[in-house]
Amino acid sequence: MKHRVSILVLALSQVLAGAGHAAQDLDTLHAEIVGLYAEMHAALADDAVTMVETNGGKIAVKAASAVRFAADPVPYQRLSEVAGRVAEELEIEQLREAFKGLSMALAALVESGQLGGTEFYYCPMADGYWAQKTDDAGVKNPYYGKSMLKCGSKVEKVEG
Repeated sequence: MKHRVSILVLALSQVLAGAGHAAQDLDTLHAEIVGLYAEMHAALADDAVTMVETNGGKIAVKAASAVRFAADPVPYQRLSEVAGRVAEELEIEQLREAFKGLSMALAALVESGQLGGTEFYYCPMADGYWAQKTDDAGVKNPYYGKSMLKCGSKVEKVEG
């Protein structure tokens, strides 16, 4: 509980300060969001929780910052909301489930052309999508980790 409160306090202080992201443009925020997401994906694919919760909080802050620069703030508001939910989870199975929602919110930005450099994959066993950087080699399933790392396939469009 103490850890969750500290993440949310940090996020709120950064949003209120405003100075940290006011000068950044959307491209910079996009790159940072994709980088944080990629770290989360890699951790879950490796059966680790390191940085997943913390990065969820960071994405929530960055997406909230992007709202003020975006022509359409709705996808960023949604991304911020679901990333905040990831920041509230502690166990790997709950983090993986929350990661599904985060991936769907991220997909809305990718498919609208807001975020580039990512491809989407789908695991029918987990009924979940995830994004990987275009230059990542091979399937790396974050929902089953090492036990079924290669389960899933690249998709052209995220459904749902």
